[in-house]
Amino acid sequence: MNAGYANRSDLAAQEAALAQAKATLPPLRKALAQQRDLLAALAGGYPSEGPRQTFKLADLRLPVDLPVSLPSQLIEQRPDVRAAEEQLHSASAQIGVATANTLPTFTINAEGGFMNTALAHLLAPQNVFWDLAGNATQTIFDGGTLLHQLEGAKDTIKRPHGPIAAP
Repeated sequence: MNAGYANRSDLAAQEAALAQAKATLPPLRKALAQQRDLLAALAGGYPSEGPRQTFKLADLRLPVDLPVSLPSQLIEQRPDVRAAEEQLHSASAQIGVATANTLPTFTINAEGGFMNTALAHLLAPQNVFWDLAGNATQTIFDGGTLLHQLEGAKDTIKRPHGPIAAP
């Protein structure tokens, strides 16, 4: 062979690489056989029947006319899109909760009844009483906590690298 020149050490290195590649083939063939048996079982057949159809990579072709867009129903069914939509709903609800926490709280109570020391005159009109009470509370000394919680809830939606990625 006078066609080319190769160093013996380069040849030995390539032969060693070939032997290593050949050594990895038996576990790969075993895994392939297991996957074929699994596919046969999932398809409702027996592993001894073999595959119903075989595909060659060279035979696969892309369609000539690709659609420019997909129907929105197909996009809505994707699990990642549904999860992102649920995260957006949750983040929007958190903004509503944080906004409500910054506003004052109003409570109105009403009570009514009868009051008398004698049982015989208890239901007389002059013994009717009623009470109406109102209450308003507002957090004053929160150190800006409620405002920062509101800003944090808003930032959850705006953050492109956070829980919800911006398109």
